[in-house]
Amino acid sequence: MSYVFVGQFSSKHDNDCVASSAAGNQVQREILKNMNEYTAGETQCYSMNPFPCWPRGSLFIKSTKEGLIEFIGYINLPILKHLFFSARLLLCLFRLRPKLCLQYNSYLFENLCLLCYRLLNKSTILVLIIQDIHVKQGEFIFSRRYLRSLLERLSLRLVHRFNYVVPISEAVISDFKFHHSRYFVFQGGVTEFAEQLMLCQPSQIIE
Repeated sequence: MSYVFVGQFSSKHDNDCVASSAAGNQVQREILKNMNEYTAGETQCYSMNPFPCWPRGSLFIKSTKEGLIEFIGYINLPILKHLFFSARLLLCLFRLRPKLCLQYNSYLFENLCLLCYRLLNKSTILVLIIQDIHVKQGEFIFSRRYLRSLLERLSLRLVHRFNYVVPISEAVISDFKFHHSRYFVFQGGVTEFAEQLMLCQPSQIIE
């Protein structure tokens, strides 16, 4: 049985990247470490290395590898970067055929990618950790922040189709009305959640 962790964190060679969060990097690497320990090294990680969009960053981000982590390359333009990343991620999933996919934070195209994969692999379990939410009211309709907020709202609508959701507060549950049997609130951080997840049976996560 294979497992996949989908994240957005930097390569160790790019820790100075201004688009990267040191705290987010640490949390995601800890989750991956725990997953690897409890799956006997059967976890593969795919990550988007979060460079600033072109022209502040490079137009083309190349794919690189760091052990079991594959940083999938993409065309570094707003919105399109997630579309290209997700399309390549989908190909990786079909090649690996994991039975459990754990994603860090909610993104529209990445969510669609995982749901599309499960359409052809119905036994696959999809789990989403929600650490950050960028949905705001009152933004100017043609602003980048409004567009980001809109895309995140759409992505969170898709979260209801995941098997299990792990937010860091009850407020996320009430705001987006997640079903009580499909979530587990993990307050104060998520670095140890992978251990608890791996100790669960698939049937416990689905039902």
